[in-house]
Amino acid sequence: MDSPFISCDWGTSSFRLRLITGDDFEIKQEIIRDQGIKDVFNSLSIKGQHERDEAFALVLGNATDELIEANPEAKTLPVMLSGMASSSIGWQELPYGTLPFSLTGRDAVSTNLNLVTPKEHSLNVLLISGIASDTEIMRGEECELIGIATIPDFQPLLENCQIILPGTHSKHVDVKEKKIVNFQTSMTGELFDTISHHTILSSSVGPVIETGNSEPEISELAFAEGVKTVISNGLIRSLFQVRTRSVIQKKTNTENRSFLSGLLIGEELASLKGQPNPILLAASHKFSHAYQLASKIIGLNDRLHSVPSHFVSQAAIRGQATLQRHLND
Repeated sequence: MDSPFISCDWGTSSFRLRLITGDDFEIKQEIIRDQGIKDVFNSLSIKGQHERDEAFALVLGNATDELIEANPEAKTLPVMLSGMASSSIGWQELPYGTLPFSLTGRDAVSTNLNLVTPKEHSLNVLLISGIASDTEIMRGEECELIGIATIPDFQPLLENCQIILPGTHSKHVDVKEKKIVNFQTSMTGELFDTISHHTILSSSVGPVIETGNSEPEISELAFAEGVKTVISNGLIRSLFQVRTRSVIQKKTNTENRSFLSGLLIGEELASLKGQPNPILLAASHKFSHAYQLASKIIGLNDRLHSVPSHFVSQAAIRGQATLQRHLND
């Protein structure tokens, strides 16, 4: 049985702390805050290491105190910290792990930090670094990939496949013999956000409508048109159609938003057509339907394998648990 631990996933714009218990990776309590790494770093008037130590320790310490107050047993547990906390704007910058990188977690770069919370709880924090190639970097996704590699059903694919992690900065990861040998980043999510808010196309797409935990509203027909258009014309020559569809064809915001999403996701996936290796799609519930639909249109379905969304939501936790086991061995 895995030992319980405190999981912290600290991204550029978000902070998530979770108390994890048992082999089923049950989240006993979760604390989410809008105190991302970038916000904490930018709040510093002096960006020396001492000031950084104090600022980041205070944010993590306050959240951990809240967790311990509701769960006193957590005061003796280790904290596994992944994400951007090990970056140049994070708590303490660590060097990147190098390629090839074993999905067993044995090649992970990490360091131990001592955290004394405002309520004087003393906790051991394992700060986990990312990985880099000659041209690419990732921090946080390496824990997700290690976690995905623990799922028995997909382990045979890890001999030779490509793993896709959709998101703000989507990662396409080449895996051979259960090692990451290369990866590429597509700024799909960030481009969607930037185009939707800061270009002439913004008035044609309007705000994103989400309802609870469901996926954003989507027009499958418009999305498919976007995928097919970008395959035929390329992204640069297709983007302005988002506006002309609104002005000339009187398409709705939902249709145009879906068309734009189809353009960007279609552009991201187009290079995979004709490649022979299996594709393992590890998409959250928010992205899964769109990526599966685009894959079908492009002709990737015969080699596409989708990780169930509940496993994707556990991926970082599973990866951190694997690294914790390495420490205990």
